[in-house]
Parts: sequence; structure tokens; C-alpha cells
Amino acid sequence: RETRRSRSFANGEGNGDDSAAASSSSSSTAAPRGGRINVALRRLLEEPPGRIYPAHGPCITDGPAKIREYIAHRDAREAQIVAALGAGPASVPEVVARVYTDVPKVLHKAAELSVSSHLLKLRDEGRAASKGSDDARKATWRLVGSEAGGAPR
Repeated sequence: RETRRSRSFANGEGNGDDSAAASSSSSSTAAPRGGRINVALRRLLEEPPGRIYPAHGPCITDGPAKIREYIAHRDAREAQIVAALGAGPASVPEVVARVYTDVPKVLHKAAELSVSSHLLKLRDEGRAASKGSDDARKATWRLVGSEAGGAPR
């Protein structure tokens, strides 16, 4: 997959996927895809690469460990998003403000893409719902089902 700033591909030492990207020293942001990046990361562990050659930074010699690190980070971020919605319904920018308190505000627009992806995944799993807009970033989100304590809000 190629963007203006990065490229990812498989080189024969493992498999690649167009919805997962690696970086040795920073996070990568996924456009809203309803959790597909989580599936892609877990699928990469089925036939783990030995090494990962990111577009930015040095070679990652322990590919499976880095992939597990990414999965753990995304799972932790999802838990933070669920906790943020536990405080009440919110738009994506409001969730970002609740979750990314240690991140400079100049990066919050980029964080909105990641939060949107997580919220779409939660919606697909029946754990969150939105109203007010078909655009995930403009909608108001809330927890549903057991995430909301069993009662719809």
C-alpha cells in the first residue's frame, strides 16, 4: 500500500496486508475501516514475518513481537474509548479529547481517524451505536448492550 509518505509490501520473508502497516518508532494511523486493521494484525501472526522493514525507521528484527505490541496497543486504546463513552455519549472529537489527553492538540485530527476506526469496529460488534450523521466523525456515539450496563441509553 502506498501513500504520500509511506509504502508497505511483502518481500518474501512473510506476508503483507494492505490494511496493516509497521513503524519501528511511531504509531501508524488507520483510516476508518471498521476494525479491519485488528483482523489484519491477527492474521499476520498466523504466518508471522521474521523481520519487518517499515517505511520509517530501522528494520524490526522480531516481527511477531512488534505485531503483538501493536495488537496490545490497539486493545488498550479500545478499552480507553469504551471508558470514554462510559462517561456519556460523545462525538469523535469529544472522545479524542477524553482519551488523548497526553497528545498535543495539533495531532487530534489524526487521532480522530483511529478513534473512528475503533468506533466502527465497536458498532459492527453491536457494542456502540451512532446517530446524527452517516459520517463517523460527525455522529454522536454511545455504548449499547452489555457495554452500556445492559440497558440502552
